[in-house]
Amino acid sequence: MYTKIILTNVIQAGAGFGVVLDTGEGCFIPNSVMSKSNAIEGDTIEAAISNNASKDHSDRTPFVVSYIKPMIPAVAESKPAKLDLSSRVDTVAKATLCAKDVDYFVKEVMSEDGIWTVDSMTEEYAYDEKDLSSEDLKLLRKIVSDTLSTMFKEGRCARWAQWNNSSDPKATCVWFSCYPQSFTVRINDAHSEV
Repeated sequence: MYTKIILTNVIQAGAGFGVVLDTGEGCFIPNSVMSKSNAIEGDTIEAAISNNASKDHSDRTPFVVSYIKPMIPAVAESKPAKLDLSSRVDTVAKATLCAKDVDYFVKEVMSEDGIWTVDSMTEEYAYDEKDLSSEDLKLLRKIVSDTLSTMFKEGRCARWAQWNNSSDPKATCVWFSCYPQSFTVRINDAHSEV
């Protein structure tokens, strides 16, 4: 059985990330799977998925794609230059537009200056977007997280983390900055502020 996914991001290393249309949950697409498909960012693909076994990443991308159903060449060749979203349901169109708009926004804001967390960047983007549903915010946070992680992996920004104690399975706060030469971190009542 195949699951419909919107391909939201393809990183330089060839791996990709997508969003499951029915649930808005993220999925990772390994390079070995992406390289066998002709899918590009913005495509809706049909794929075989399974639970992500990686403990480090399963909270952000709960699924892994193991196979992408080949796209019919005639359909791929007849794609318009611009995505025609008029026939898709609003949530799908919003998810597709959101991924590209958010990715651009995060990269622009990061290039200006500052120290950001996934939550602070999500709030910055959502500030002018008054009609976002809780599902939209969940998807927005996922896209912001993926974009910041990709920027770090590509060497475009620095990342540092804080653990409150050694038994924490993951960091309690993670910061990102394109200009990390000097920064101050103030800890106040177990809440981290930058």
